[in-house]
Order: sequence, then C-alpha cells, then structure tokens
Amino acid sequence: MSDRTALIIAIIIVAAIITDFVFNSGDGLFFIAKKGEQFIEWVAFWR
Repeated sequence: MSDRTALIIAIIIVAAIITDFVFNSGDGLFFIAKKGEQFIEWVAFWR
C-alpha cells in the first residue's frame, strides 16, 4: 500500500467518525465497537 492510499483511507475513516459524532452523537461508533468486542470474544471461543 502506498503512502497516498494509506492517507486517503485514514482521511475517510476520520471523516466517517467526525460525521458520526456530528449527526448521531457517536452512537454508530459505539455500536460498531460493541459488535467488534462480541466478535473478538466469539473468535477467542473457537481458538
């Protein structure tokens, strides 16, 4: 991955987080974090 591609992806992620906080008070990010935690626990169970 080139530096330019990494920078574009980082800008998109930061813009999505800022948009979530502006329009949804961070609810979407919190939902994704909870689902990510559940997924990690599920994967750890099968380990």
